[in-house]
Amino acid sequence: MKLAAPNALPEKTSLSVLAVTDRTGPDTLATWPLSRAEWDSLNADWNKRKDFYSTTHFGQFCLVDGLELPRLFYQVAAHDSTWMEIDLALPYEEITWGMESGGTELDTVNLDGLGAAELVLRFHPASYGSGGGTAWDHVSVIDVSSSPMLIFRALLAAEDEAFGGYAMMHGYKIAPGEQFTGCKRSFKVRGRELVLGPVRKIGNTKIGDCTLTKLPAGRYRYQSDKVFRVAK
Repeated sequence: MKLAAPNALPEKTSLSVLAVTDRTGPDTLATWPLSRAEWDSLNADWNKRKDFYSTTHFGQFCLVDGLELPRLFYQVAAHDSTWMEIDLALPYEEITWGMESGGTELDTVNLDGLGAAELVLRFHPASYGSGGGTAWDHVSVIDVSSSPMLIFRALLAAEDEAFGGYAMMHGYKIAPGEQFTGCKRSFKVRGRELVLGPVRKIGNTKIGDCTLTKLPAGRYRYQSDKVFRVAK
């Protein structure tokens, strides 16, 4: 198993946007074990810099969001001091991470009805300047029953906002339909299914300009270590 320093993720992996097919994943995710001393050192740093990092604890999981890519840690056993970092294989090209965050969501659902429940992670990063910015919505679903596997991933929204006050201060007006642009789609877990809505454009955006993950809308199920689209 390849090891990396506990205070930094490795360089960008070769994992890119999942192929557009009627199923997604699985893609095995890299992991890095942490000693008790390394884990305590990371926690001490996060506690010292609470203005820059937020930690979300959920059962044996710990999700850290802050000045860099979100990081996921997993306690190997409930009463064990051994922790492991899981590479989330988040997309680099589509999203600016570590600038601002609208919050993260961490939940579990047993999609296949077998073994450990799958982990559902929802991220809401954002990046704004003086004239406007962009907010994103991203979801990852990970199977942690044995070796962690990414089974579903989708960029759900990329919404651009132009600040009206900034435009007025610089002597121009924002045209109707141009203050808010981009695309978005809905996502929810319903029973043992992942339900992905159709892509909807915002403002004057042309549907062909949407950069969201091009998975077809519909209901997806996790069976035999694969996610299949089972219905529209």
